[in-house]
Amino acid sequence: GTVGLLTLLTRGCPWSLPYLGSVSLRVCLPRYLASGSGDTTVRFWDLNTETPHFTAKGHRHWVLSIAWSPDGRKLASGCKNGQILLWDPSTGTQMGRILVGHSKWITSLCWEPLHLNPECRYLASSSKDGSVRIWDTVAGRCDKILTSHTQSVTCLRWGGDGLLYSSSQDRTIKVWRAQDVSRPESWGVGQRMHFMNTIKNQLAPFFLFPRLCVVLLW
Repeated sequence: GTVGLLTLLTRGCPWSLPYLGSVSLRVCLPRYLASGSGDTTVRFWDLNTETPHFTAKGHRHWVLSIAWSPDGRKLASGCKNGQILLWDPSTGTQMGRILVGHSKWITSLCWEPLHLNPECRYLASSSKDGSVRIWDTVAGRCDKILTSHTQSVTCLRWGGDGLLYSSSQDRTIKVWRAQDVSRPESWGVGQRMHFMNTIKNQLAPFFLFPRLCVVLLW
C-alpha cells in the first residue's frame, strides 16, 4: 500500500509514501501525518522529509481508526479486537493504559473539542458492537456507555456546542447531551450511514450508493 498527499488546487499527488500492508486511514497535522494499517502499526510521518518519523507497535490486530487530540499531543488508535491505544507523537511511545471494553472492532474515534476541555481528556469511541463509549484518557477508564443504537455504530462527531453525534447502520443519528446520555435525540434518515461531519452548526451525513454519494444538511 501507499500513503499519498493530494493537492486540492492542482488535483495532483506530488508524492506518495511506501507502506507495507494495507493502509486503513490517515489523519494530519501541519507537519506530521499519522496512519493506521493492516500490519498492526501506527506510523507518524514527517511531511517535510516525507519519511516515517516513528513506527508505533502495540496493537495485535488491524488498526481501523485513529484520531489526533485537538492540541496535537496525543493520538488515539482503535483496532479490530476492540482495544484503543494512546500514543505520544513526540516519541512514538504508548501512553497510559490500553482502553478495553468494546466487544467488536472500533469504527470511529473522536476527541472532545479543545474549547470545551483544554486538557483534551475525553475521547469517544464507537464500535461494531453497537455501543458508544466515553473514555477518561487521563484516568484510563470508561466513564459512560451509550447503548441506544440497535446496530453497528459507523461514525462519531463531537460538535462545538458539546453535542455528540453518532450514526449507525440502524438508519438513525443519535444526538447525545452530556447532561442526560440516557435519553438521546434520534433522527431517522432512512439509509445506512457511513460517514458524517459537522459544518459550523450543521451536520452532514454521507450515504454511499453504488454510483452516488448523497449529502444532507441538518
